[in-house]
Amino acid sequence: MSHEWGNHPENFTPKMYWGARAILERQSGLPGKVLCLLYDRQSFERLDGSQREQDAFFGWINTKALPELRRLARENRFYEWNDLVTIQSEDGSFVCQATPKGSYGEYLYIGCWEVEQESTITKAILRSQLQQGHALNDFLAFGPGQDCEIFKADRFYPGDVVIYVPDVALNHIPFERQVTNPEELDEVLSRCYTGQDFIDECGGDAEMAECLFRYCDWQHPSSAIDELADDEEESQ
Repeated sequence: MSHEWGNHPENFTPKMYWGARAILERQSGLPGKVLCLLYDRQSFERLDGSQREQDAFFGWINTKALPELRRLARENRFYEWNDLVTIQSEDGSFVCQATPKGSYGEYLYIGCWEVEQESTITKAILRSQLQQGHALNDFLAFGPGQDCEIFKADRFYPGDVVIYVPDVALNHIPFERQVTNPEELDEVLSRCYTGQDFIDECGGDAEMAECLFRYCDWQHPSSAIDELADDEEESQ
C-alpha cells in the first residue's frame, strides 16, 4: 500500500492512515473553491485496529474532517505552501492535516490518521476527572524540566490534548492532591496547555507551535515565544 497521494506524518507510523490528493476547482461566480476527491488518488493503510475502529475512523473523516476542509476550501483558505490546516477529533485519537504543498491552490494533499492515545488526555476529560476527585498526576506523567518539575508530552499533539504544564512549584500547581475549589480548578486547568493553545499563541502557525512546544521546558508558552524569537535572531 502507498501513501504517495496524501500528506503522511513524517516522524511516526500511524496505526491507521487515509490520504488523498484532492483537486481544488474554482467555480464561476463563487469566491472560493470546491474540493473534489478522485477515487484513484487515495490510499488507505491499517497496521492495527478492528473493523469497528476502522468504521469509526472513516465516520470521523466523512462527518467531521472532510466537511471542515470543504468549508475552508470555499473560503479559499488553501493557496500558499505553508497553508497547513490541522483538524483533530475531540478525544485526540484522529488527526487530519491538509496542505496545498506549493501547488498554488490547484491540489490539496490530505492525510488523516489514528494515533495511540494511551498516554494522552484532553482538557475536557481532565476537567471531568479532577472534578471527580482525582489528582493531576493520576493522568499526567510529571518529570524534570529546567531545574524544576513539569509535564511535557512525548510529542506535539494538535487539538485539545494536554501536552504541557510549566514549572509546578513556581506556578503553585497542586499536582499530587485533589482540587476541590472551582476557582482553583479553573486556575490549574489554565496552566494545562493543549496543542491548540500553542497554535493560538503562534497565530495559527502549527509548525511554529511545534517549535515552541519543543522549546518550552519550564516557562509559559506566552513567555517562551519571545525567548524563541530572540534565540532565532541571535542565530542568524
